[in-house]
Amino acid sequence: MPTVADIKPLDEALLDLTLGDFIAHQALTVVPLLASPHPEPDWLTLAEAGGKVTITEVSEAGHVPVLGVTNDAERPLLLLHGEERVSSSVLVAAHSTLNIPLTCVERGAGHASEQNEILAATRVALAPRPGQVGALVFVSGRWIGLDLLPSPALFAHAWSRLCAGYATDALGARARRPRTVAAAEVLSRLAVAPLERAEAVGLGDELRLGGTLGGAALIADGVVAHLRAFPAVIN
Repeated sequence: MPTVADIKPLDEALLDLTLGDFIAHQALTVVPLLASPHPEPDWLTLAEAGGKVTITEVSEAGHVPVLGVTNDAERPLLLLHGEERVSSSVLVAAHSTLNIPLTCVERGAGHASEQNEILAATRVALAPRPGQVGALVFVSGRWIGLDLLPSPALFAHAWSRLCAGYATDALGARARRPRTVAAAEVLSRLAVAPLERAEAVGLGDELRLGGTLGGAALIADGVVAHLRAFPAVIN
C-alpha cells in the first residue's frame, strides 16, 4: 500500500512547506504552513461562483440525501469539504451537473448563536498569514487536524469556516501549548501514512488516509486541491 510520500504531488507539497510561528488563542494553537509561490489553480470557489452555480438537495425515503451541483461557469468549481455539507472536497467540471451524496455534516455546524462572538474573535486572532497555504491545529496541546490547500487565496477562502469548526471543538478546553517539535512530528507522521484510492466524485483522484490517521487528499491536474488529516486514534 503506498504512503503519502510515495505520491509525487503530495510528497512535493509537503517538502515545499515551511512551518510558521505558533499562533495561540485561548485553547487553540495554530502552526501556519507556508509555501513558495506557485501559479494559482484555474478553479472557482463557491464564494466566487455566484449565480453561475446552482445547488439543490434531493432527499428520498430510505436513501442518502443527494446534493445536485450545476456549474455553468467557464472554470471548474472547487467545493471544499464541509461546504454545503459535503463529506469530501469535490472538483466540479465546467458546464456540468454533479450529484454528490451527503454522508456527513460539516464539523462545527449548528453552534449556538451565543458562541458567535467567541468564534469571530478566534477568526481574527488566527487570521491567515502571508504565504499561508495550510494549518496544523492543536487544542490544549494535542494535535487535532491539518488542512492544506494549493494556494494562499484558496486557503484564505477555506480558513474562515475551518477555523470556526476548530474553535467550536476548543470551547471550554484548557489553554495548554504543544511542544515546539510537535508540528514537525505531525508532518513526519503524515509522510508515512498509508493511502487507499477511493472513487472520486467529480474531477481528480481521491486518496484516503489510513493507519492512525483519518482524512483524505483530492489531487487534480497534478495539484493537491485539498489535503485534510486528523488523528484516527486519540492518544
